[in-house]
Amino acid sequence: MKRRFSINVVIALLALLAMLPYPAKAMSAFAAGIPNNVFTGGITYGFAANRSTRDDAEAAALLACRDKSKAPPSTIALCKILAHFDNQCLAVFWDPAVGEPGFGWTVAATAGAASAQALQSCQQTAGLGRAAYCVESDSQCDTKNAPVQQ
Repeated sequence: MKRRFSINVVIALLALLAMLPYPAKAMSAFAAGIPNNVFTGGITYGFAANRSTRDDAEAAALLACRDKSKAPPSTIALCKILAHFDNQCLAVFWDPAVGEPGFGWTVAATAGAASAQALQSCQQTAGLGRAAYCVESDSQCDTKNAPVQQ
């Protein structure tokens, strides 16, 4: 009798635990279309953060990448998932002048680190004459489970 009571108590506790809400996982994705020649093809990108599933994050990032109306169709066709930044930060820098190659993106543990690394990447691709023109285009931290730190 005691054994049956103990089993029933364990089953009841497991049932209660199953009904408790679980913390949502933060899922993210970064997608980009980057042709071999950015002078003529431009660049397109998109991202999604704080999504409940990996599939949702990737679908939203790809949709955002393909929704850039100024990019040529050939560049839009190149959109693919390049990274996930779950509980991390993404930063994107670019040279906004038409036909310039400056572009950089990075995923890092903090917003400040992501920005610094993406700026450096943009400056390297822009070259010496255009390095000073790199500006932050976007930044996003996936923060459901991680604090944003500079």
